[in-house]
Amino acid sequence: MSLLKAISNVLLYITFCTGTTCAADFYVAPNGNDAGPGTENKPFATIGKARDAVRAISANGLKNNITVQIRGGIYRIDNPVLFDSRDSGTDKFRITYEARKSETPVFSGARVISNWKVNSDGTWEAPVPADWSFRELFINEVRRPRCRHPNKGFAKVTKVINDRRQFEFKPGDFPRIADAGDTELVMLHDWSISRNGVKYVDGKTHVIETVYEIGGPARFWRINGFEQNPRFRLENHPVFLDAPGEWYLDRNANLLRYRPLQGEEPGEIQAVAPVAPQLLVLKGEKGKPVKNLHFRGLLFKHTHWQFEENRYGGGQACFHWSGTSPAGEMKWNWQPVIPALMFEFAESCGLENVSIVDVGGSGIWLRQGCINNSIVNSRIAGAAANGVMIGEHKVPEGATVASGNVIRNSVIEDCGVHFFGSVGVWIGLSNGNRIASNEIRRHPYTGISVGWRWNPTPTPCKANVVEDNHIHHVMQVLSDGGGIYTLGLQPGTVLRGNWIHDVPLNAGRAESNGMFLDEGTTGIVIENNFIHDIAKSPFRFHKATTNLLRNNTVVLGKDLPLVRYNNTQAKNIKQEKNRAIQAGSDEFRKITEQYRKSAGR
Repeated sequence: MSLLKAISNVLLYITFCTGTTCAADFYVAPNGNDAGPGTENKPFATIGKARDAVRAISANGLKNNITVQIRGGIYRIDNPVLFDSRDSGTDKFRITYEARKSETPVFSGARVISNWKVNSDGTWEAPVPADWSFRELFINEVRRPRCRHPNKGFAKVTKVINDRRQFEFKPGDFPRIADAGDTELVMLHDWSISRNGVKYVDGKTHVIETVYEIGGPARFWRINGFEQNPRFRLENHPVFLDAPGEWYLDRNANLLRYRPLQGEEPGEIQAVAPVAPQLLVLKGEKGKPVKNLHFRGLLFKHTHWQFEENRYGGGQACFHWSGTSPAGEMKWNWQPVIPALMFEFAESCGLENVSIVDVGGSGIWLRQGCINNSIVNSRIAGAAANGVMIGEHKVPEGATVASGNVIRNSVIEDCGVHFFGSVGVWIGLSNGNRIASNEIRRHPYTGISVGWRWNPTPTPCKANVVEDNHIHHVMQVLSDGGGIYTLGLQPGTVLRGNWIHDVPLNAGRAESNGMFLDEGTTGIVIENNFIHDIAKSPFRFHKATTNLLRNNTVVLGKDLPLVRYNNTQAKNIKQEKNRAIQAGSDEFRKITEQYRKSAGR
């Protein structure tokens, strides 16, 4: 846009703005043109262009709120849209990017795959560019499984030969694979998983060997450091392409192969795979945050995230080890799974009625310097890793700690699709956050995790409030977690009024609970929670110190105590007015109905 046109747009904006709302907002539409003025009749084509137009106005000082209205449709992006401090609102005026009423703008980081050819064995194949590698495929908006064996569930290790690289499996469980190619091992370790390249699968000796050592640095990460006969499966070899809906990416031939579902026709499906690493990034700087910037009614989906060198050693909450040093040794530095949306040094920004779905990493991360931001009435679903993350796993000296953020009235569901050690909401070294009135359901591991220090040493984690959440059907794959999980000294933190149920008995070594208050948990008030249908005790304390447990209502399984103490002195857990009721009783039905009405479901 020429300087003259830019000045004309600014004058048009000033002319039609009255009071605190602007009648001359910018517009974006899939059929727009970034060379145009961004008006309703001549909208921009991209949100990035709208950002630049708003930036030109805000550079001269905001006099009103600014709203960018975005029409429904699909906006395909290869790289994240970046907002920095130049894109901020002020303490008085906000900048909002919102969907047009009754329309849904979709920001997708995926590309379309076409030109399918039908093979004689019933599979289809399509060419893909040589530089395009992906871990996920979506057919008609549904995530399809990468080919695997077994197709359902897991096999089990029968004997460990080398405690980091080799193990035996049951005869007949796997065929011999002469060339393992890009085959990937998925190994379960109680509360996390490993993913590792496979060197060979010998169907005669029943031995699998991996390319790298399995797991993380500690001794207990060896193959049978948790379960003696741990669960595992293999993925991504053409021999496994045997079930309808599965797919295989042949990177040597640059071909995607797919075994269609009954009734699917090559010319009638839409196939997409992700390419964008992230979709939306708000990145301010210390002293120059992004402020008062808001997004409403938008849908974000499809991102690609790949760990280094096909080596993922899960630690906790999807922090992991991957890659190698120049000497070929594992790099022992914990790394996060990258989120689709990331805020850093953002203040008083927010998402409202936003959906983040089917992304290849985590959903959203509010990192250092994120203060008083909000996620309200939103949905995070189908993330490959964590749903929502707040804070850091380590805080550099002089860093601005994330604080005062709110997650409210939102649904966080079906996350941990590929990285099972995920949590719905993770709060690390962060304080003063409020997680309230959300539904958190159907996760392979924990619902909400608060704290990130395995002893009572002081950290920035304190005064977080987790209240009135409905947490259920968690711990569906892994063990040693719960509806809510905590770590470390947390003065002022309160876990209040949460409804937790359907936590199963897991196949791993350690039990899972309604709440698992793990190492160093200190200074937390746990009150007015309702916990039922838990396979083990509602509360478990492990290496915890002083905490208060009061006014909680639970249903106990047969011969189970209210509290399980592991290396914790019972006298340090102060209990007041907790009570156990009978499942199916009138009182149980009454309380359940009260919580159901409160949750709005």
